[in-house]
Amino acid sequence: MSTLSAVGVNSAFLSTTTVKETGSPGTTGKLIISEVAPWSSTVANSPVAADWFEVTNLGATAVDITGWKMDDNSESPFAAVALNGVTIIAAGESVIFIETNDLPGKTATFLSTWFGANPPAGLQIGSYAGSGVGLSTTSDAVNLYDNSNVRQANVFFAASPTGPTFPTFDNAAGLDNAAISLLSAFGVNGGFIALNDGKEIGSPGTITRTNVTRLGGIDVQNGQTQRSYLRALDVLFDQSSGLMDLINNSRLQLTQFDLNGQNGSLKSFPTPAVVGNRIRFDFGVQGIGGNRNTNAGDGYYELAVDMDGNGSFETKNYFYRLLGDVNGDRKVDTTDSSLTLSAFGTANPERDVNGDGFVNANDRTLVLRGLGRKLKESLLLND
Repeated sequence: MSTLSAVGVNSAFLSTTTVKETGSPGTTGKLIISEVAPWSSTVANSPVAADWFEVTNLGATAVDITGWKMDDNSESPFAAVALNGVTIIAAGESVIFIETNDLPGKTATFLSTWFGANPPAGLQIGSYAGSGVGLSTTSDAVNLYDNSNVRQANVFFAASPTGPTFPTFDNAAGLDNAAISLLSAFGVNGGFIALNDGKEIGSPGTITRTNVTRLGGIDVQNGQTQRSYLRALDVLFDQSSGLMDLINNSRLQLTQFDLNGQNGSLKSFPTPAVVGNRIRFDFGVQGIGGNRNTNAGDGYYELAVDMDGNGSFETKNYFYRLLGDVNGDRKVDTTDSSLTLSAFGTANPERDVNGDGFVNANDRTLVLRGLGRKLKESLLLND
């Protein structure tokens, strides 16, 4: 075995305690919803006359989906309906699920419509059916839940095409828990015209991901735990291809909210740099907010990236800054005061409240001023 783990490849991620460790412990596979045809439920749009979506395993090993379910934009594992007809999705495999109570009949129609007399060998097609799970052509979503009612994949989408052609929603980019808007096109990401219906364009049963760069997460302040002083922010990718395009085409967006996650406003930032597989933000010696000795930079931050270039900023990561929080527990309390006091006379960056290179009485004063301030506990954080 010689392949090394890389962020975003085969479900690998950075350790939450140190950015030096990368791997995928406990991960068996990574399923995404890779294609959706919400317009396919009417005969006028497709001979299949049923909605369908595709699921692809991007992971390195097979996934057993016994007992899994799907739901639409009601996003409820309790309203979800069973996925039938497919049990195992192999690594790299794409399978189709059609909304129907007649799987043999719909399978035959689907294969004939898209592939004629020569369907791909081994293509698995399953089904789902039930009240309230039909996909709307105005806007909707597909959610997959495992047998423990934990959501494992999600995409949502706006209005479907209305003709004269009917391209599917193409998620070859591998987005998850995100909006998808790219429409299939002939020759792009494996897209082709259905053999027996020239109106339909898609790539059912396969996913082509040529040199697609994926975002793997963020690293705040060079892996430090403290959130009192924040100068550096790294956005992590699985490769360096296309990163300068994200910068040059303004496809990065930073929003600052208050500590309750409310009252967001867009923030400007210094032009970031590409360093290997990272986009690196440097907020300067005063740190984020412009003054390291005040709480002007305190807040809950959303870094959004427009990965597919459609203007939607669909891929989001979250972090926070809280002056005086030297142990990264979302609050400023007496523990922070004690930790700062114990580091007096050192240059310990984890206890240096204002990031000036020294831990001294000024740092403890800043902690004492901030006692009681805290980040709302339920807010999602990526680092």
